[in-house]
Amino acid sequence: MTRHQSPYQLDDVDLALLRALRADGRTRASTLARRFCLSETAVGARLRRLAASGALTAVRAEIDPDILGRPLQAVVRVRYGPEPLDFDRLAARHPAVQSGLALAGEADLELQLACTDQRELHAVVAELRHAGPARVQVELVLRRLAPAPAPEAGYEHPSPDEPVRAAVRTPSGPVLSRSTPS
Repeated sequence: MTRHQSPYQLDDVDLALLRALRADGRTRASTLARRFCLSETAVGARLRRLAASGALTAVRAEIDPDILGRPLQAVVRVRYGPEPLDFDRLAARHPAVQSGLALAGEADLELQLACTDQRELHAVVAELRHAGPARVQVELVLRRLAPAPAPEAGYEHPSPDEPVRAAVRTPSGPVLSRSTPS
């Protein structure tokens, strides 16, 4: 069974939990439980199932490269020549290499770099070119973009002045019914 062929079918609650964790991976189970009208035990069980199924692969911290003294960020796209590039070896030798993607298309490999200065960027690019690729394209990052978190699909969130009276679980997900404020 491959990572994407899970016997576990995701429902609206699972998808909402995944979106909430993608927006803020530090969200506690107790907060998720309150937000989605579940018990902490139910949230924990769902998170364990999501991890076991491969849907939840990791929760990571994003670190600002500027804070680490790496203000020069670049994206490098590589088209292989006769031999593919050994990404693991390159990343081990150069701390500027933050991540990489194997691609199908014009480029075979995309590297995310965070460099201390232009000299470090030049050293990484020079090593890439020395490895014999057909093409190396370097683009400087002007700023990082991140989408705003989307509201959890399948949930109607009450406004703060409308208390939740009950949460009913249906086959398509929980439905929140509200009491009307007096």
